[in-house]
Amino acid sequence: MLGKTPRFNRKLRGVAANVDFGPDYHHLYDGAGTTTLFVNGNLSPHFPHAAQIWASMWQKYSGQRVDGVIAVDPPRSAICSRRRARPLCPTPRRSVQPTPLP
Repeated sequence: MLGKTPRFNRKLRGVAANVDFGPDYHHLYDGAGTTTLFVNGNLSPHFPHAAQIWASMWQKYSGQRVDGVIAVDPPRSAICSRRRARPLCPTPRRSVQPTPLP
């Protein structure tokens, strides 16, 4: 990783998520630290896995169970916040349905 270690990665150093997504997940992501490094928790394109990893890590670190996890794409958010870029960021036609955490 280049540059400084992100703040949450430092806070959660040594905290491992208590999740098991099966042998296919382990075959693809073992060695990448997806359940032990906060910043690598979203390597899988399946966001519910990332959410479960982050929620589990936070619960082990703080003792607090979170109700949900939200991810934000900072570059897209910056583009959408500019008035001239509004046509590039249409309002979704359907609402996003939450996936309950186990």
